[in-house]
Amino acid sequence: MPSDGTFLLSDNFYIAGSPNPVITYGLVKLAREQGTTKLGVVYCSESPVCADSDALAAKSAADVGIGYFSVKAAATAPNYTAVCQTMKNEGVDGLFLAHITSVDVRIAEDCRKVGYEPQFYSSAGAVGNDYLQSDAVDGLLFTQSNAPYYDPSVPVVGEARDTIDSYFDGLTDSAQFSAVAFDSWIAGKLFEAAAGRVGLTSDSTGADVTRGLRELDGETLDGLAPPLTYSDTERTYPTCYYVGEVRDGALEAHDEGRPVCLDDADLRSGVFTPAA
Repeated sequence: MPSDGTFLLSDNFYIAGSPNPVITYGLVKLAREQGTTKLGVVYCSESPVCADSDALAAKSAADVGIGYFSVKAAATAPNYTAVCQTMKNEGVDGLFLAHITSVDVRIAEDCRKVGYEPQFYSSAGAVGNDYLQSDAVDGLLFTQSNAPYYDPSVPVVGEARDTIDSYFDGLTDSAQFSAVAFDSWIAGKLFEAAAGRVGLTSDSTGADVTRGLRELDGETLDGLAPPLTYSDTERTYPTCYYVGEVRDGALEAHDEGRPVCLDDADLRSGVFTPAA
């Protein structure tokens, strides 16, 4: 799942899942549906990419009609009490944790200490097994780019996890397994789909791979990804996302792991014009 707009603007990249604008807008739309009236965002101060999440969330909140407030925070901060108190004072009733997973957990725990327990949200690569170690994030909702890597009850995910574990025993239940790790598997399946289209052999070239990719139209990789289209006449990025929840020490997929797709009204948002 690309965080940089270059991936969306260049014909040299073939993304295998929905990008930041889609999952961020989807998250803000989900927040409104959950009754959040003012969304707060805590994002990392270490990388410019984190500021991109802030900008996307702010635009999305304006378009869906809810309030917005954001702060940045460092991973090295001794605590996040001041962040939590600020959000509480600002009337934020839904808090998007847009940091690394371990920091997100610390923020949620510090907020609880000051009696501030909003609905928590997160997205994509920020979701990880650290969330399962603290009941402070129980009930957190999140959006992701691809099928729920954490839920083997979704058949295509279960099959993928079994295959991965056959090579690296126990990996899918370890702290090292995450949406980012699963994206590597999905990228491999995308290459497999392209190879199958044009019958790649050991003598094939990069141009042959490109030709195979550009023949894919609405390809879901058997349900691992939202519909992917790379044809010469319609280079689009996916506009569907997946929703999950932290519940009772586990990550659970919503809607049996099926994607939620943005409608035409959603896609008129400034978040998507131009693709960013």
